Amino acid sequence: QPLRHRHSHPTTGVQPALSRAMSLPRCPRCRLQQRNCFCAHLPTPPLAMPGGMDLVIILHWQEARKPTSTGSLAGQVLAPSTVLRYGARGEVWDPDALDLDGAALLFPGTPDRPATPLDPARPPRRLVIVDGTWPQASRMTRRVPGLVDLPRVSIDRPARDVPRLRKPHAPWARSTLEAIAEACGVMGDPDLESRLLRLHDDFVFATRTQRGIAAGERLHASDPLPLTGPPLTESS
Repeated sequence: QPLRHRHSHPTTGVQPALSRAMSLPRCPRCRLQQRNCFCAHLPTPPLAMPGGMDLVIILHWQEARKPTSTGSLAGQVLAPSTVLRYGARGEVWDPDALDLDGAALLFPGTPDRPATPLDPARPPRRLVIVDGTWPQASRMTRRVPGLVDLPRVSIDRPARDVPRLRKPHAPWARSTLEAIAEACGVMGDPDLESRLLRLHDDFVFATRTQRGIAAGERLHASDPLPLTGPPLTESS
């Protein structure tokens, strides 16, 4: 039987169905298609970081444009938090926008820059996260002024075996929102960790469902399917 080929647009190279999906209006907050808006599941008001710790997320400029960015999502649902964009051509980085007093960088260690496990007995005043692909994030730790001098902290536990929006580059890799959630658990707030991980999994489900690849997938067997339960609020 002859193979059937999907034809792409002669100029853009994008398949027609994908092109139509990309042109559908998106929610400016959750960035899913408006017909699949996820905002009812975002906490209102934002959830408090444990111990008064500040969260600082530095997004690679390309990551900031992606609807799959869980770092962008984390910046919306946690407080206090600051989200900064880095690396866009023509944009000048403002060093005064990044307060690194008492900060630690949540990032895996390397032979020349070792990391210590996050210690709840010695919490950082600010937890800094870089968000992007692995190559982008690695470069940002070297190029964003001040980050190379920060102490590095890591999460000393294996990554969960769950569906994600991108294929992990290593067995220990996890999404930005997962890393922040687990850091909150280590810092003494397991309830916040659980809620953020649930939010991550539901967001992944919603995004994969929008793409047509999540049929039958269910991460929380005791819960209703994502997008059918009540909104995730601070009192829930």
